[in-house]
Amino acid sequence: MQDILLWVYVIMLGILTGGALFERLVLVSVWASSPPDSVRNWNSDPRNALDPPRRFFKFVTPPIILLMFVMFYIAFKSENPFRCWLLTSAILTLTVIVSTLVYFAPNMHVLSLRRGEGLDSEAIVKKTRLWVALQYIRLLVLILGWISALQAFRLQG
Repeated sequence: MQDILLWVYVIMLGILTGGALFERLVLVSVWASSPPDSVRNWNSDPRNALDPPRRFFKFVTPPIILLMFVMFYIAFKSENPFRCWLLTSAILTLTVIVSTLVYFAPNMHVLSLRRGEGLDSEAIVKKTRLWVALQYIRLLVLILGWISALQAFRLQG
């Protein structure tokens, strides 16, 4: 059963990583390209509004969270070096999930879905640039978490 759960975790983490890369390369490149105008004009027609990241991540994130906690359990009852790689992956995944819930999702809501409503132009520019810069770090952490899971998968026993 442990092998199957690890296999599903690696696949789901790969799907999450792919979705995060798509979000960064395609969607963020559009709404964050030249703030404040790109933020204010993104999804300006409610009939044609796009909200793919939220729909995708609402579907993918809950199983990842559940699997991440299962990986913590498996890691703690396993031996090194498998334990080290799996624990690293679970910690990095937890970091991504927490940072997303605490910082990225709420600010994405303000910038992308509400188009900077209630913020002046300077605040939109600062908030957008910080969000984009921090998203590169979050994406790197997610990729490292997936690579760690792949390494644990390779070492499973």
